[in-house]
Amino acid sequence: MKKTRNKRAAAILCCAALAVSVLGGCNESNQKAVQAELWSEPNTIRVLQDKTYSAAEKGEGALAVIAVRNECESAQLIFTPDGDINGYTLETADLKSEAGDTLEKKNFSVYHQMYLPVEQPSQGYSAGLGNYPDPLLPLDKANAYGETKVKKGENQGVTVLFDIPANQAAGVYTGTFTLKLGGETEGRAVPVKAEVFDYDLTDEVSAKSCFLLNRSYLGYYGDTTMENYARYYEYMVAHRLMPMYLPVMKDAYRVGETEIEEYTDAAVTYAARKEISSMALPYGTNAGATDINWELLQKTIRMVVEKSVESGVNVAEKCYYYFGSVTDEASLNGKSEVAAAICDTYEKKLKQICDELEADANISGENKAAVIASARNIPCIQTETTGYNETMHNGGNGVRNWCPTFQNFDTKAKRDKYNELTDAGEEQWWYGCIGPNNPFPTYQIDDTLVSSRVVSWMQKDYRIAGNLYWETVFWKDYPGDAKKDLYHDDPMNFAGDNGDGTLLYPGDPYGIEGPVSSVRLESIADGMEEYEMLAGMEKDYKEAGADADKILQSFYTQLYSNAAVKTTAEQKFTSVRRNLLETATLAQNYGTFITDIEVKPTQTVYTLLAEDGVIVKAGGDTLTGATAKAGYKSYSVAVDFDKDTNTFALTVEKDGKSASVNIDLGGKKTMAADFETESLAGVTAEDCEASIENGMLKLEFAGGDKVQSVKFATESIKALASAKGLTLRVQTGESMQLRLFVSIEGKPVMIPIGDVLLGEGTQTVEITEFMSSIAGNVTALTLQFGKAGDEARTVYIDDIVLQA
Repeated sequence: MKKTRNKRAAAILCCAALAVSVLGGCNESNQKAVQAELWSEPNTIRVLQDKTYSAAEKGEGALAVIAVRNECESAQLIFTPDGDINGYTLETADLKSEAGDTLEKKNFSVYHQMYLPVEQPSQGYSAGLGNYPDPLLPLDKANAYGETKVKKGENQGVTVLFDIPANQAAGVYTGTFTLKLGGETEGRAVPVKAEVFDYDLTDEVSAKSCFLLNRSYLGYYGDTTMENYARYYEYMVAHRLMPMYLPVMKDAYRVGETEIEEYTDAAVTYAARKEISSMALPYGTNAGATDINWELLQKTIRMVVEKSVESGVNVAEKCYYYFGSVTDEASLNGKSEVAAAICDTYEKKLKQICDELEADANISGENKAAVIASARNIPCIQTETTGYNETMHNGGNGVRNWCPTFQNFDTKAKRDKYNELTDAGEEQWWYGCIGPNNPFPTYQIDDTLVSSRVVSWMQKDYRIAGNLYWETVFWKDYPGDAKKDLYHDDPMNFAGDNGDGTLLYPGDPYGIEGPVSSVRLESIADGMEEYEMLAGMEKDYKEAGADADKILQSFYTQLYSNAAVKTTAEQKFTSVRRNLLETATLAQNYGTFITDIEVKPTQTVYTLLAEDGVIVKAGGDTLTGATAKAGYKSYSVAVDFDKDTNTFALTVEKDGKSASVNIDLGGKKTMAADFETESLAGVTAEDCEASIENGMLKLEFAGGDKVQSVKFATESIKALASAKGLTLRVQTGESMQLRLFVSIEGKPVMIPIGDVLLGEGTQTVEITEFMSSIAGNVTALTLQFGKAGDEARTVYIDDIVLQA
């Protein structure tokens, strides 16, 4: 039976009493009654303990989640007391739907957010200094150990995990929890709402990962026994994240035939579990750890194949090698040639043993061919901070399975190279390790929290097979070996990056066998669940003969661009995620697919494919479809941007049930320039030549020490002062930076409103939420391309649109 995140946590943390009772410090009857402000923020936003927030930043004092069946999703409640309190409790209760169904309180668990003092900013980016929430201590344990004292004026966060059962009926469930401060008997009512979509999240994990879990670090707080390691291993798996090695080998530093035999025996059992997607195979090295024990490696692969065929479980398809002790970050460490040679030797040794196994008549079974095919593709991932390079690839006779840091996917040209290798059958991974930094994804405590969640969306979009993270329990200060006070000291264990290497906290100080979770770990796990929804949509669309790319890209482009998380992602993420759940539901259980999205300057047209018998409604009207192919009809829905709020609203009915999707498209759009005429009135090209060609503005730059730019001083552009957004189409032959500025009446300098990395080809540039930069009447908009010293090039611009 599958153990989901909360249930797994309950088993490991020994906190089965999910309806939290009054414990410890909050049981004192002499606690002076205090008032407190109750409020909330989405779970993608960290609320600092010592920061004052405006009323506009605070949501209702309630808990609300949207989720699918078999998903675990969190919500956070914040309270700010007007006096000191000795402790608090949050009592849960069953939730009910209008249809009479019950979402039982046993599926909720409550956690006390603990705070870490960020005293130094992470390098590259920090949201600021202050006390950040990260450890999530079960509330009953927090009370028992006196951790729930809250000072006057401090913000205290409470996280509630909603673990939606796999058989839960879809619907909107409501009810009331009770927050009690100090020794209160009555408490405060907390409205709760859980919207469960008619979608089934798979137990299977298809995204591979390698989140290192160094058993020796566990000794800083508990012990290094295999039993303790196994607790942490299972906790990670329950969060859809895979530690590097299985909890089997007694000595990770001495690998011989006995250990390999034991490991591959266990691998059959673990590989049979669909919630386990990947596992590293152990390897031996020579005495100087400069080369691999190739004989042992081939014996390992033989055992994997033989036991896979014998058991009927294809262990090989979940295996990988990571020679971290020999070739890690080779180019950074001056081992490029060594790594290329080792990777090439690996491929040859792998081919040799697989050829022998294929010809071995003593190995027989129905799945033999499939197992050997998987074994031939066991990747040997090579971590690199600088990404792909021809020297290490060595014409295909070197590194095949690249694992660069996140920022190495920041241009289309780079992604195309990795996709080319993927198409050739070479698996590609990526990783984070003491960087990169914002705007690229990070797991740092003082980065935007949505960053750690969106990384899985990027991984699916960019066709990256696996995610490697250098450590999860780095419980010491670097470069020394001093034990870190993880719960109360600053989180910069490794200089430059707050929280890097620490995603789990030790349960030992609080009488817990196993780990304590973190705000970041839950965020990463949420992203992993969403990865499976994205993958599920692709599968459902493919089975219907449709392509999910257009609808998925419409989500991706709102959250990130060229591996950089957009600064407005926190505001957008909740609506994008809701649209994912809605469209995934339509595809999985309502036979309806959004197959095309044609974005015009002031109109968007959606093309749908729906099974025969499905009733499709838009704007309250039932649509008449045209036969598309056997069993399906096609539909078209156009949305004009002529209202203050414009929405693509669709409802479908099938088998007596209905589901909807509502995609917010923003406010009214006005064309500021479409270049359909030959007029260049109000347009000034600076250090380049401007002309109109095929309905586009053509800017020819001769190169040199000037900067290519164009200035628009038309009446329509002046409306920027009241606009909420600006979009334009840009076509380039190369990657470059685009900077946008406005000129304000009476001000001598231009004001920057946007900075975008353009990729090669045609793209839509969107700049939003720049109003705070504009104080006064706009007189002009200037677009600046590239930098001084660039070579000659031509840039095309089309359809400048202002959005109200």
